[in-house]
Amino acid sequence: MFKRIVLICCAVSLFLFLTGCGASSSGSGGGSNVIDTTPPAAPVISGVSAGQSYTSAVTITAQAVSGVSFTATIDGSAYTLGSSYSTNGSHALVVVATKASNGLTSTKTISFTVNISTPAVTTVNVNIQGMAFSPSSLSITVNTTVVWTNLDGMTHTVTGPPGRQVLIPAILGQAGLSRILSPRPGTTPICVRSTRR
Repeated sequence: MFKRIVLICCAVSLFLFLTGCGASSSGSGGGSNVIDTTPPAAPVISGVSAGQSYTSAVTITAQAVSGVSFTATIDGSAYTLGSSYSTNGSHALVVVATKASNGLTSTKTISFTVNISTPAVTTVNVNIQGMAFSPSSLSITVNTTVVWTNLDGMTHTVTGPPGRQVLIPAILGQAGLSRILSPRPGTTPICVRSTRR
């Protein structure tokens, strides 16, 4: 009788031990600890599209996702999402999404082109002689350089808004030369002041 009781107790202990081992993945609340092995979804990118060409600067962003961080490169160099990018040429954007809970990543690659044309800079000449301008009026485009050649024996100062001033000195034996650049369209009044040497 004594031996039978011992065997029963040992069997109960073994059952409890095995049951305890099988429940080792359970938390104190009885729920299972599930390991997240799912990578984040591919980044959703705005600002550029695959195969597109852009004639002005682009600003690239990634759609925010809770628990996910994003890093980006353009042509292998770090790019800050949300900043302006204006380098001409064909480019490869790579955005990597990293999930904070498990460190897993997903990647989105987009090829795009930036082709921003620089307006041609033209030059217009104005001569100052005998206190008169030739030509007396100008119609110019944006980014036009106006070259003022002073043929008088006195210094002239050309001032245009907003307070832009160009000194055109009189140089003995040769023309004085200065330049002013028109940065935007519209009518620009010019004030000229002359100073005798």
